[in-house]
Amino acid sequence: MPMQIIHLPKEAMPTGLVSCDFRRPTFRDRREASAKYPGQAANPGYTLEQLFFAYCLEKINDNPLPPNPNDYISRLEGFPLEDAQFAIEVFLEMFTLNQEMASAAKDYGLELKKQLASSYLIPSHKLPGGGPSVAFRAPLLQDSISANRAVPREETSYTAEELLLARCIEEIDGKMIDNKGGIEILDNFWHEDVQFLLGVFYSMFTLDRPKRETARSWAKRLRGESSDSTFAKIPPAGSTKTSATSK
Repeated sequence: MPMQIIHLPKEAMPTGLVSCDFRRPTFRDRREASAKYPGQAANPGYTLEQLFFAYCLEKINDNPLPPNPNDYISRLEGFPLEDAQFAIEVFLEMFTLNQEMASAAKDYGLELKKQLASSYLIPSHKLPGGGPSVAFRAPLLQDSISANRAVPREETSYTAEELLLARCIEEIDGKMIDNKGGIEILDNFWHEDVQFLLGVFYSMFTLDRPKRETARSWAKRLRGESSDSTFAKIPPAGSTKTSATSK
């Protein structure tokens, strides 16, 4: 997708001294920034969110920044503290899912699942960033096991959950894709669109609280703790009866 540049003018900043231009982040930007973050245990003195913003900076006071510096966080060294905090707040508010959008993703996923289809389509207009439409299949347990095995423990740039989503995508913008199972399939999506897709995907295919309560209810019934007479107790040892319900 073409790069989108956002200009935050001086008059918006608390001090009025600094303007900045930053690009709309893709999933690749998030991955690459995360890979460069040494982790809190290393006490780097800055957060992943600050590094993510610095990674996407293009200009300060209309001066282009050099590409691929050795230390991205150094781009922020000349910022007044409150201006840096303000700009990062704007950046995160624009390009990360807030609670309202996260709830919308969950609700949309639950509605989409009612289709009981072999493949599920999320059209472009449903995505917060308006990125390409996506069709994906339901994951199998083996898909989850494989994704967890494929992500090394030391990997910090993406998660097994993100890899599982990537491996289940079958179409992008209506075109069948040759999905080899790599995380790179998400790289050109807007960061907030991937977050929304994850919210939809996992609301559809993982247990939420009501489903867990239903599982607990079934466990009680199978133990014979339910007053519902249509459910039989667990048969005694040696019994050949395995049915959960009475006939």
